[in-house]
Amino acid sequence: MPREVRLDAFLFGEEKGRYLVALPESQDDAFLLKMDEARLNCCFLGRTTKNSIVVDGFDFGSVSQYIG
Repeated sequence: MPREVRLDAFLFGEEKGRYLVALPESQDDAFLLKMDEARLNCCFLGRTTKNSIVVDGFDFGSVSQYIG
């Protein structure tokens, strides 16, 4: 990721039509099915744990940093 891109802007930018969804792995298939039925594009970015956000192997730090 380029250094000039702020981490919070990458995840939570104000561009219209961009959403970040976090859900349990057990709901992945149902979510993807609904997205397909609605003909909406989506992609998997990474995983969150109780303590961190990792996207494409890049650690964005603690989840608590992004909770407002």
